[in-house]
Amino acid sequence: MRKDARRVAAERVHRLEAAMVAGERWPLREFRAHFADHPLVWHIAHRLVWAAEHEGEVTPFRIAEDRGLADASDGDFTPPPTALVCVAHPLLLDGPETWSELFADYAILQPFLQLARAVHTLTPQERAADRLPAFEGLTVPIVAVLALTRRGWDRGSYDDTGVADTLVRDAGDGRRIVLTLAPGFLPGQFDTSPTQRVVHVHLLSATRTRLPFGTLDPVTTSELLADLSALTG
Repeated sequence: MRKDARRVAAERVHRLEAAMVAGERWPLREFRAHFADHPLVWHIAHRLVWAAEHEGEVTPFRIAEDRGLADASDGDFTPPPTALVCVAHPLLLDGPETWSELFADYAILQPFLQLARAVHTLTPQERAADRLPAFEGLTVPIVAVLALTRRGWDRGSYDDTGVADTLVRDAGDGRRIVLTLAPGFLPGQFDTSPTQRVVHVHLLSATRTRLPFGTLDPVTTSELLADLSALTG
């Protein structure tokens, strides 16, 4: 049972981080049932900062030790019944330092990087462009490329020879971020192409039209740049 609990906990931690990155939201009743009041998941959920969204307002909160909800000043917090709840990305917080100090006071260790997560922004030139030249032409190890598949990227289609030369990430509203590599790789035969060159990174619409990167929301932008930075070192 202990082994099963560790396995489930690891899966749930990964799932919650992915939900934060994707901006997934739950009705208040589901948040209560699956996180705040769940006998096992509560042990993970109370170590995160959450946010309640209602009529355009976003209010961060945490799950207190008594399973109640508390705001940044450690006062009781009651979300509106129709609020949607998400794992708060640091870009949704006005000053994550306040929450970092609060968690430090309670000796709360987070299950993944949330409050200490680095945030990234595009330059004005990059926001207006449909490619990211800063990453083009860089040579990266294949292991770093494959690591992106654990960060929400999928392998693109294979050509007639069975080679895959793209990684794709969903960007919402039918859009996709496409990372093109050369020479590409054969699944299961990664030793034949130990390094890859980044050809380009594009943001495509549902009709495969190139879009400027400034059309992405700040959280998606930050996570994209974090992935590319991890890829290229």
